[in-house]
Amino acid sequence: MVSDKFVVKLQELEGVLVKQFRMLQKLDEVTKSERAALLKNEVDALLPVVEEKEAILDQLSLIEDDRKVVVQEIALHLNLRSESIHELLPHLDPSEAIPIRRLSEGINTLVILVRDLNYGNQALANSKLDWLSSLQAFMVSVSFPETGYYPPGSPNRSEEPTAFGFEYHV
Repeated sequence: MVSDKFVVKLQELEGVLVKQFRMLQKLDEVTKSERAALLKNEVDALLPVVEEKEAILDQLSLIEDDRKVVVQEIALHLNLRSESIHELLPHLDPSEAIPIRRLSEGINTLVILVRDLNYGNQALANSKLDWLSSLQAFMVSVSFPETGYYPPGSPNRSEEPTAFGFEYHV
């Protein structure tokens, strides 16, 4: 016989999974806006996006903690030693297990999607940084006169060439 407390815990688990799913959808949207800002070279737009992502990740961490607590309570009720939703599912009634399984699968799919988007954004940002570094090195190399070159009429000097007003730090 299923107790009322057990049913409440299952509903609580489903509610936590719905929150987690919605928060991951929000993270997906923010990550896509980060991608758009990177592609458009909108550097000023990146800081608010990164701050929003950090806030979402903090909220996801809290939701994950809540999920673990609820799963542990359900496992204790079922006399299991598990912290995994997938290990609980065989012990639940199919009508209770199906929504939890679907939410869990949706969460896993979103996690994979957001992770791939983040890896792509990281590669894009690194590519832009490499491009800027190469541009800086090119600009500095253009601004330095060639070794041994002296403007006509100037005495040969043994000092290092100067960079025509540019500072370059490696």
